[in-house]
Amino acid sequence: MSGITLDSINASIAERVAALEASLAAEMDNYDAATADQQSLIRLQMGLQKWTMATNLQSNALKTLGDGLKSTVSNIR
Repeated sequence: MSGITLDSINASIAERVAALEASLAAEMDNYDAATADQQSLIRLQMGLQKWTMATNLQSNALKTLGDGLKSTVSNIR
């Protein structure tokens, strides 16, 4: 039986977070403060914002689902 589980949601979001993290790490490796222009700073900032939003989504989604499941179990008792 397949369905929505905490593990499946976490795995799905974690995969995207890992991709964004790798992209951000590559962007940071290529960043050179001595030759940085406005475009490279904006790219770096956008990468950081995407990663931050993805990690917040992962955290909030798991907390919300966990709280909902705890509430359901509590109501069954």
